[in-house]
Amino acid sequence: MTTEKNKRYDRQMLIDDWDQQTLSRATVTIIGSGNLAKYTALPLAALGVGNIRIIDSAEGSKEDMLLDLSLEGKVKVKALEKALKIINPEINVIGIDSELSSVSSYYFLEGSDVIIDATNSKVSKSHAFGFHHNIHNTPLISASADREKGKIVPSSIADLVGSSAFLMPMFDGKEQGDLVSIELGGVIAEEVKKCLMKKEDYLRIIYNYNLESDKLFSFVSDRRVKEHREFNDKKILIVGAGALGCFLGPAIISNLKPARLDVMDFDKVEEHNLNRQVCFYDAVGMPKAERLAETLRRMSRNGTEINALVDKFTEDLERKVEYDLIFDAVDSFFTKAILHNHSKRNGVPLISGGTDYRAATVLTYQPEKTSCFDCQINLSRLAIKSEIIRRTSCLQAPDPSVIMTNQVAGALMVGEARKVFRPEIYGSPINGEIKYISDLETRGGISNLRNICSCYKNGVELLELPEPERVKVEEIKENGRTVKRIFLDGAEL
Repeated sequence: MTTEKNKRYDRQMLIDDWDQQTLSRATVTIIGSGNLAKYTALPLAALGVGNIRIIDSAEGSKEDMLLDLSLEGKVKVKALEKALKIINPEINVIGIDSELSSVSSYYFLEGSDVIIDATNSKVSKSHAFGFHHNIHNTPLISASADREKGKIVPSSIADLVGSSAFLMPMFDGKEQGDLVSIELGGVIAEEVKKCLMKKEDYLRIIYNYNLESDKLFSFVSDRRVKEHREFNDKKILIVGAGALGCFLGPAIISNLKPARLDVMDFDKVEEHNLNRQVCFYDAVGMPKAERLAETLRRMSRNGTEINALVDKFTEDLERKVEYDLIFDAVDSFFTKAILHNHSKRNGVPLISGGTDYRAATVLTYQPEKTSCFDCQINLSRLAIKSEIIRRTSCLQAPDPSVIMTNQVAGALMVGEARKVFRPEIYGSPINGEIKYISDLETRGGISNLRNICSCYKNGVELLELPEPERVKVEEIKENGRTVKRIFLDGAEL
């Protein structure tokens, strides 16, 4: 529970019907210790799931890490246990050196509230399903991934269509890519939370994610994975080192490996950040940009030049570096609009991510390849409206926040970056919004625009707020919530 001394879970406890006590009492068992298991355990630990068991017999390698924490060791699950306890000292984690390879290993699954098989092993999944189906009917999630594709199957679906959907033989023996695993891990954690809290919108479909498909959230034939993965000539800027930046940065380092990565943020780490800003487990009071840069340096093993910029991005920021791509990971529409103007003015591709406690949105702007953000979502209007609200509010109430949507958005953003840099290999970036909505039945979707605008040719105007006398703010009640309506010269924005 949150006390005056412990504000770790403050932001997620702002969510209606949130039940932190249920999470703290729960026992979740994860089978596997590969990328998918790691990135499933990470958000569950950050959420405060009280008891996490991880079952596997693999050995940890020198290169294997969870964020900047080494997983080297003869028993990888023990190293993973230690790392998760560092990230959240308030939970219990047990690493069990075993495989789910016989009926006798069912002992390790006893007492679980939810079981997740995050392996690519048909044998393991068969035994997990046998435990669920024949003995305890414990909620069970099967998930697998390779470098480009991933799938999640809840036991409720497998009960209806048969265990073959649960076994996923197409992934057997394949390497789990970390970018797909980051995306799937965030989705799995969201479904585990719903299952534990007895939410009615718990996953009732087979969830597919495919980096090679223009539709992203669909499953296509298994074609040979292209291996061109080098982006070591690129210079990248991340603006925003908060919850989204904490997944974006690691995903960039492990997948793009650019020549240079600059991290910009002016804020410092606070205790209430810790439920979702997982890179800051030991950094309360430290500048976010500096701590995230430190984490990424350790992850890159000096393979990328990484710099911390403790500063705000403003209209008059000097261009000291010619960036090849900018990632927008901020939560202010006004700052997003400033970044967008900078991108249009200088012809720099921009990938923008936004999240709340139930959804994630990703947009890409690349001149002549996608429409600008004003044509995609009317960003300038949103920016002015949100800034008026901010400046006319005496007190800004904190927004509810969780880790899962940020993890999903980070993976989606890096997936789009690959398309910006190497369209001949990965295809063109999405011209429209990519959406993950945790309470939508299909969970994911894309709104593709048919046409591509050429607004960048018309120049860029600075964002200007109207004079106060031209603005009127009204508060109304909608569905029990207070909503502000903004009027400019008598017309609603």
